[in-house]
Amino acid sequence: MEATEVKKRVLLVEDEAIIAMATSLELNDSFIVLSVGSGERAIEMIRSQQEDIDLILMDIDLGKGIDGTEAAKEILQIRNIPIIFVSSHSEKDIVRKTESITSYGYVMKSSGIHILAASIRMAFRLHEAHNRIREKNSELQVAYNKLESANLQLIQSEKELLDRENEIKTSGERFRNTLDSMIEGCQILGYDWHYLYINESGANYGKKKVEELIGRSIFEVYPGIETQDLFFTLDEAMKTRTHCQKEMEFIHTDGTKSFFEFSIQPIKEGLFILTYEITERKLAENKLQNLIQLKETLMKELQHRVKNTLAIVSSLLSLEASKLDDEAAQKIFQNAQTRIMTMAGIYEMLYSKAESEFQNVDLDGYIQNLCKTLLEVCNVENRIQIHCDLDATKADLKNTVLICLILNELITNSIKHAYNEQETGSIYVSLKKEGTSAILTVQDSGKNHPTGNPTTQKGIGLSLVKILAEQLGGKLERSAPPEFTISLRFAVLP
Repeated sequence: MEATEVKKRVLLVEDEAIIAMATSLELNDSFIVLSVGSGERAIEMIRSQQEDIDLILMDIDLGKGIDGTEAAKEILQIRNIPIIFVSSHSEKDIVRKTESITSYGYVMKSSGIHILAASIRMAFRLHEAHNRIREKNSELQVAYNKLESANLQLIQSEKELLDRENEIKTSGERFRNTLDSMIEGCQILGYDWHYLYINESGANYGKKKVEELIGRSIFEVYPGIETQDLFFTLDEAMKTRTHCQKEMEFIHTDGTKSFFEFSIQPIKEGLFILTYEITERKLAENKLQNLIQLKETLMKELQHRVKNTLAIVSSLLSLEASKLDDEAAQKIFQNAQTRIMTMAGIYEMLYSKAESEFQNVDLDGYIQNLCKTLLEVCNVENRIQIHCDLDATKADLKNTVLICLILNELITNSIKHAYNEQETGSIYVSLKKEGTSAILTVQDSGKNHPTGNPTTQKGIGLSLVKILAEQLGGKLERSAPPEFTISLRFAVLP
């Protein structure tokens, strides 16, 4: 044995350089940490075998390029290597994406370095255990084949019988010694549910001693086991003679519960069962699910409070405006109230959707709803109509909010300035998609707009439009008078 254990090599796949650096430094005491910034680079490193990697810490959201789950799938096709998903997302849909991938856990970035390090060590142990189980299963099959062959040869002659008896004895001792030394629980149950064999690890998992189990039935040493899902699975495997690998709960005689990974293999004597305890991992998974549920509850409460707060602010502005005699001051309050009510409408539309849709929003649907809301808020639906011609377009949540705010200012501007209080008219809104770009156009035929280029005027509304367009990374354009037409080009999802 060496004086010090050789450090395992861990590949950290993280697109945020600062997070990658901090995580590497914190893990360097226990592991050798290499880091790459993309899933493509991780795949290339594994395929080229540039570094001898023992485990991969995979962030799910890797920015541009493929995400962590896709990278993990490709890596596992190249090499059988333990992968732990590390993410700041606890959303149910994101967690579910990892369930179809062979991984060794899902750790929140906020869990802390000690939990991450413990998860890495557990993953190494699980991976090594799985490898040992596969190797031992292969050894068992080889040994079993040898025994079958020996039985046929024993019939041929008395001399061969004596020789084969010695061979079987030696092979059996070797096989038993192998099982006795395994950290996995190994047990053989007969058709009458009596213990024919169990190693020390298997007995310890059940909080018993080997001598308490051998020769006794499972019903005798574990009263009530016949009501557990574990027994139903064992009974099915015994009757159908089919292999089964499953994670199940086991209730001890003292009432405590543990979780195990069971590999159940029918054999000539009955059933051969390998077990490995995964209680810590299951408790961590349950804790994560509870945190997800708590987050969803808090989010619903936050959405409710924000909506109520916006309604209260709007009502307060309305009350204060009613006390003013100055018409200009009243308009300022009314404009503020309109913006708040519009914001509330946008907020309600966005957050009525599932959280998983926030990065893939139907922009055309939100624009259609916003136009309807604006007519109701401004109380002009009887004399002004908004005509929409919208291509199906996808955008993320942040850009959707900016676009809706810009559209709010442009439509409100047309309602206030294009037509006087007695005139009827129309406002035309179009959204045309061109590849990864889209053009949003607002047009009216009113005659009362101020002269000059709206994109350079200093009014609060159009100044806000210019600021929001710059934040969006878009480009504002206006057609030549007399028609009022403003277009905004911006990037959208493909």
